[in-house]
Amino acid sequence: MRYNILGFDQEKVLELKANIESKEKKLDLSDLLILNHIYNFTERKGVKTIIQNGTEYYWVEYNTILNELPILNIKKPALRERIDKMCALELIEKILVSEGRYSNMTCFRIGRKLKEVLFKTTEGTKSKRQRGINLNTQGVSIQTEDMNNIINNNSINNNILKEDTLFEKCWEAYKRKGNKEKAKIQWNKIPQEEKQHIFKHIDAYVYVREFQFQKNFEKYLNDKEYLNVVFDKHGVIYDPNEKMKEKNKNNTLF
Repeated sequence: MRYNILGFDQEKVLELKANIESKEKKLDLSDLLILNHIYNFTERKGVKTIIQNGTEYYWVEYNTILNELPILNIKKPALRERIDKMCALELIEKILVSEGRYSNMTCFRIGRKLKEVLFKTTEGTKSKRQRGINLNTQGVSIQTEDMNNIINNNSINNNILKEDTLFEKCWEAYKRKGNKEKAKIQWNKIPQEEKQHIFKHIDAYVYVREFQFQKNFEKYLNDKEYLNVVFDKHGVIYDPNEKMKEKNKNNTLF
C-alpha cells in the first residue's frame, strides 16, 4: 500500500470515520486535496487572520478553493459538505465571524487531530519510505521521500515561488480586477521591501472602496497606490508609512 498521499498517511486516513446525521462518512482523495490546500493556504505569508475569542483563524474563501482546484468539479454546497466532514473529524475548525468588519465570513484554523494523519518517514521502529513523484503547492514536480517536510515547512520553496505566491495572494485579495499579465509586469518592478506591505494595504483599500471605484490592479501598482494612507469616515485604518518606519526601527535595534 502507498502510505504517502498528498502528504497524509493513507493508513491513518482510512481509519477515520465521522457520524453525520446517522451516516458514516469517510475521507476520499478529493477531501485530502482540499485539506492539503487549506493547510498550505494557512501557511502562506500575508494570509488574512482574524481573532475570535482569543483564537486565531484564517479567512479562506470557498470560491478561492474552487477556483484554485477546478479538478474537484464540485459546487459550493458540495465543498461545504466536505469541509463539515473534516470539521467533524477535528482535522480543521471553522467559525462564522459574527461581528466587526469581517462579519459573516467563514474562517478556518487547523484542527487538533490533523497532525495525527500527516505522513512521517519514521514511526517508532517502523519505517515508512517510498519513492515517487509528488507535486508541491505550486504544482512543481519533485522527487521526495518525506512529503511531511514539504507540508510543515515548505522546505523546497525558493524565493521565486514565494514571490509568486505573494503576487497570487494580492491578485485574489484585489478581486482580480484588471489585467493579470500587465499587473505582474508592474509587480516585478516593485522593490522587495515594498512588496511585503502590499497585501495588508489591499485588505484596507478594498474594504473602504466599492469595486467599481477601485483602480485596475496594474494601475494600482504602477501608481504606487499601496504607499498611500487608507482612510474611512472614522479616520486612518492603514498607514503603510508607519509600518515601514516600524520595520526599519526593528532592523536597527542591534
